Amino acid sequence: MTPPLGANKAAVMGTAGASTGYTVEILVVGGGGGGPNGYYAGGGGAGGVVHAGTYTIEPGVEYDLTIGAGGGVGADGNNTTWNVNAEGGGITMTGNGGGHGHPNAQPGGSGGGGGVAAHAGGASNQPDFAGATSYGNAGQSGGSDPGQGGGGAGGTPAVSSGKEGGPGGVGYEFSGFVLAGTTSANVASDGTDGGWYGGGGGGGAWTGNNVDGGAGGTGGGGKGGGFGSASGRSSVAGMANTGGGGGGGGGDHSGGDISGKAGGSGIIIIRYAGGARGTGGTTSSASGYYYHKYTSTGSGTYTG
Repeated sequence: MTPPLGANKAAVMGTAGASTGYTVEILVVGGGGGGPNGYYAGGGGAGGVVHAGTYTIEPGVEYDLTIGAGGGVGADGNNTTWNVNAEGGGITMTGNGGGHGHPNAQPGGSGGGGGVAAHAGGASNQPDFAGATSYGNAGQSGGSDPGQGGGGAGGTPAVSSGKEGGPGGVGYEFSGFVLAGTTSANVASDGTDGGWYGGGGGGGAWTGNNVDGGAGGTGGGGKGGGFGSASGRSSVAGMANTGGGGGGGGGDHSGGDISGKAGGSGIIIIRYAGGARGTGGTTSSASGYYYHKYTSTGSGTYTG
């Protein structure tokens, strides 16, 4: 009887060390947490980020991976994992999904934002991996009235003690991966100007005359919902393929945009110097490097 693939896949598809391995750089980003519906809700936490500056690929080995979806409204994001079955002797790396915001803010790669009356933000549960660096932070805990921002890959956001929603935590910039992510202004990369990932979602506003929700954190975080009749008060979803957290709902019982928004999906990008060596994902080349980008949620493979 032929054994199933999985843990034995490397032995079936290729043998580690059969030929000289080559070095790549890998970025792994989990799906962002969703911002909940409701009044003065906390922003979703960003998906956890893992960066391996040097990772050895064994030619002929097929590496499994999974891209995590962003969490729906008020739901946690999903994990993104490279090398699911530890093929080729390399480490497995997972960017945990971000936690959803208040009510009942949850831990995640970065934690969801807290809410009114000092409700705590979620902690970061992003693990560390040997040979790589992980990024994830707690969401901000509630101050007096508004929803607070979800944590970002680059830090826990500032607290808002007024009526405006708290800002999302800033993401982290990776200069070798500008083909995706966002600019420093939190605008989607055009393929040449990007590199920011893992921004936290902004918290929802409290009552007031045309009060804004918190800004999304650079790296794909969505803005929180506001209060008032002026345009631009709606909450915003986390940006796809950045792991950004979704904005929390704003307003109070008398009005406002109380709808939260979903988190952004995750991503995996592999790059190495020179021409094509492996196969898988969407490929491109720039400035002497070759890239494999994985953006579709669900399972995929990279063959060395």
